[in-house]
Amino acid sequence: MEAAVEKIFSNKMIEIAGNFFGINSNRFKKLGEAENYVFEVYRDETPYILRMTHQSHRPKEQVLAELKWIEYLQYNGIKIPRVIAT
Repeated sequence: MEAAVEKIFSNKMIEIAGNFFGINSNRFKKLGEAENYVFEVYRDETPYILRMTHQSHRPKEQVLAELKWIEYLQYNGIKIPRVIAT
């Protein structure tokens, strides 16, 4: 990931995501980074995966298409984590 994007995805971004999704922004574990930043986060002691992508890597339309694909797979019986709509 470029240095400029790396600066954006700081602990402050986790705090913002925490407020938006209602997760505990003080309790997270970074799982990976490449095209996405992936974290294990918690809401009410339940673990979730939070994936954030900078708009320079994927436009909104592409992310939405990916979410629709995930929902399609779930609807057709594939056991994968569900998308949490906000």
